[in-house]
Amino acid sequence: MARVAFVQNVPLEYPGVSVLSAVLRERGHETALFTGTSPARLAARIAAWAPGIAGLPVMTGNQRWACEVAREIKRRLPSTTTVLGGAHPTIRPEIVEQEGVDVVCRGEGERALTDLTERVDRGGPLAGIANLWVKTPGGVERCEMGPLVGDLGSLPLPDHAIYRARSRHIQPWIHTVRGCPFSCTYCHNHQFREIGRGLGTYVRTRPVDDVLAEIRALGGGRTLRSIHFCDDIFGVDIVWLRAFSARYRAQIGLPYQCMQASHLMDEERVQLLARSGCAWCGIGLDSGSPRVRRELLDRPGDIDALVLGARALQDAGIKLRVNVILGFPGETPEEMLETLEVCRRIRPWQVLCHVFVPYPGTALASRAERMGLLEPGYEERIPPTFNRASPLRSPHRREVENLHALAQLLTRVPQWRRVARCAALLPHNPVFSGFYLACLGWQQMSSGERDAIGSLHQALSNLAFWYR
Repeated sequence: MARVAFVQNVPLEYPGVSVLSAVLRERGHETALFTGTSPARLAARIAAWAPGIAGLPVMTGNQRWACEVAREIKRRLPSTTTVLGGAHPTIRPEIVEQEGVDVVCRGEGERALTDLTERVDRGGPLAGIANLWVKTPGGVERCEMGPLVGDLGSLPLPDHAIYRARSRHIQPWIHTVRGCPFSCTYCHNHQFREIGRGLGTYVRTRPVDDVLAEIRALGGGRTLRSIHFCDDIFGVDIVWLRAFSARYRAQIGLPYQCMQASHLMDEERVQLLARSGCAWCGIGLDSGSPRVRRELLDRPGDIDALVLGARALQDAGIKLRVNVILGFPGETPEEMLETLEVCRRIRPWQVLCHVFVPYPGTALASRAERMGLLEPGYEERIPPTFNRASPLRSPHRREVENLHALAQLLTRVPQWRRVARCAALLPHNPVFSGFYLACLGWQQMSSGERDAIGSLHQALSNLAFWYR
């Protein structure tokens, strides 16, 4: 049987890796997780384990690091097959041409990685596997996409143990649905939907029995304080949410956190979440400016309805996180203040403010290019996180970065608009970044989602991701 190493630069659980590891282990293969930020030291540890395959999940902004790790692995273990998968290789599969990269997996990887692993184990040719682009002596073989997994309940329960072997303090992340029904203009989702067109149902939900079984299995050998559902929109299928709500509190009973779409909030959905044990809920406001929402984001719902939906969650006893983004192409400082004003009206437990990042091929990235806001070759300089500097050549870049760092404070102080306008014009400095990180750390520690050590682990993971 083959050995497969999964390689990450942050000790956070990637649900895709958990599922892939479970599928491979079900077939008798051995899997292990390796994390670290230094490509050379990481590759040395991987080489000591001598896997047949090294798989790297790659998001846009992380691709340079992943290619460097792949080169280091191939330098030490020329016979190991390096595979890049995830969002960025799906959108930019030509990354397979980089030195050290052998294979790119586009889209879902359960069937593709299983077939690849078994061919590597037998010493067979790697060509001809759906979803894979394979580097060969004669060039790159580009295989067509295969069908999507139709029945998510047919997959084994995710292998959270691969992360627990790394640290028992890594928060398990649970997916209940694949695919997002929305097409936000800053997101890759519309590209994923297009790539999978005609290959099966795009938005699929796992059976409730399957989700509950996964959570019960998590309790073995560990004390859980809460459950983290990491779907783009939890319970987007209201019929599924009704069935889940009826059983979760009785069979599991732990508080949980999830993401919701504020324009979907009606009385029934709010009550289902509250009755089932939802304790923390994040909603994607993105922008509070009517113009930005209409012209840039193609967002449904008016602002007053969004505020009412958010308050309904709070009235039901659910802690609310509001996710906003500043620095959209063409957005003005006054429109950014409109966003913070809506946050002030909602008064959430947490304002999680991000900086707009132009992900390649998205509608907003194309708009930024047409406006001359992006340098040539900008994709290679996209930051690995959307919580630092703006990559746009915008005349309002200073305001974007300052308001981003101080959003949590500015939405809570009296006369906040006057303070915000002054703060936005100050030179950006490490004090602002330190304040932003301090706010995140305090909220991590005070949320009650994890014990003290788990909260510290999460905070240090965020710092590592921030400064790498």
